[in-house]
Amino acid sequence: MYKLQYILIRVSGAISAASLLFLLLLVSWGVFSRYILRSPSLVALEISGYAMVLLTFLPSGYLSYKNQHVSSEFFISKLSRRRKRIAKFISNLFVLLYCVIIFYEGVKSVIVMYQGNFRSTTLLNFPTWVVYLLIPLGISFLILQTAAATIKSILEYKNK
Repeated sequence: MYKLQYILIRVSGAISAASLLFLLLLVSWGVFSRYILRSPSLVALEISGYAMVLLTFLPSGYLSYKNQHVSSEFFISKLSRRRKRIAKFISNLFVLLYCVIIFYEGVKSVIVMYQGNFRSTTLLNFPTWVVYLLIPLGISFLILQTAAATIKSILEYKNK
């Protein structure tokens, strides 16, 4: 399981990095077309919104894997080693609960968008369920990573 999880996390990180570069180029084009060519690109605006959704959810598992997610270390640093492990375990349980709720609601949204054949209102007429699918997909990577970290901490505790 760890090998598949590692591959998925690394792929999501690579896709996120490519998306960030794409977003940089797209926004640059949007600014150029608006202020230099005097012809704003509506397509650039819509696609950059989709890229922002991707960049918000897809790299969450990768950031957790690299331990680069948002966290508060001030109080944790004051705890003993044993209490740090306990606090991390409890934190992981809350993260898992939060992610399962987001995953569930995200899947419900995808189903509603797909069944209703909702589309973007711009010229692209893009199916919105595809964009909404990025939410449960990205959160599933975070669920995998957090579950793996929790299992690892339990196994380390049992072995010591």
